[in-house]
Amino acid sequence: MDMRKDYYGILNLRPGASEAEIDEAYRKAAAVYGDGSVAVYSLYTESERAERAGDLNEAYETLMDREKRTAYDSGLDLAPPREEETPEVDLDSLRESLGFRSPALEPRKHHKYGGARFKRPLEASDSDQMVAEQYRVLFTNIEQLSHKDRSTVFAITSAIKGEGKSVTSLNLAYVMATEFKKRTIMVECDLRKPSTVAEALDTPCARGLSDVLKGEADLHASILQVEDTGLFILPAGNITRKTSEILGSSRITGIINSLRAEFDYVLVDSPPVLPLVDMNVISRLVDGVIMVVRAGKTQKDIVQKAFKSLPKCNIVGIVLNGADTRLGRYYY
Repeated sequence: MDMRKDYYGILNLRPGASEAEIDEAYRKAAAVYGDGSVAVYSLYTESERAERAGDLNEAYETLMDREKRTAYDSGLDLAPPREEETPEVDLDSLRESLGFRSPALEPRKHHKYGGARFKRPLEASDSDQMVAEQYRVLFTNIEQLSHKDRSTVFAITSAIKGEGKSVTSLNLAYVMATEFKKRTIMVECDLRKPSTVAEALDTPCARGLSDVLKGEADLHASILQVEDTGLFILPAGNITRKTSEILGSSRITGIINSLRAEFDYVLVDSPPVLPLVDMNVISRLVDGVIMVVRAGKTQKDIVQKAFKSLPKCNIVGIVLNGADTRLGRYYY
């Protein structure tokens, strides 16, 4: 076995995981990098997929064999640091030697957050592999945008209420954090209605974005981390009717910029475009907007009206929610 490899990290597990947990983690990971996955084809070459699949198999074989696992666990602290093929380059020193002067980037800060768990599995976690696969495809499209123009903050909205944007936001954030290992935060920015996240979590959401915007709560103290994942959530907080007023303050810009610096991706679960003005404010703060449309419900002219009401924002895609096809019920 290769002591330089983090088999627990490869399977997104903590040391001490049970055989059932290892088996479940392997099954989910294998579904991501397997031959039938559509999502990974836009991110990885065939050799890269084969390498990741090999690492998964090696990790599974080692951790499921008691003798191999015992030997691996006992040697974790003794493993030498993994040698890098290329040395790190001090970009600041290099720039200075060439005559450039620029301040060094501050290291990403990691704060202590409250913990939370989901009351029940999300759609993208285990219940329907076709649903999960479509979220993977959606993320790979977002990842391509990020690589192209460094877009990392996206608002997810809909023309009117009831189209599934909050469910889409939560499931997409979950897939990004758990399957693609992205440090992801979902921000509930629909402040006029009861929190969807509060209904999904087993932890009371006493404070949230609305309280932070009003200066009644600390930002990082209001963020929850879903246990055993890289998924973080900033709940909506207490319902308020003065949303356009508090969203229009300079405080929201500072919050988004702070989260942008701390996380790989920020997904802003936004209010519907019609008939509110809130989305016009939010669209100026993000890198792109994703529109959720429910199949068989939302009329074409309403969707067109919603698009026209956001002329200056960068609409990067549409998610078709609740479509029935021969492949089954799925999103995107």
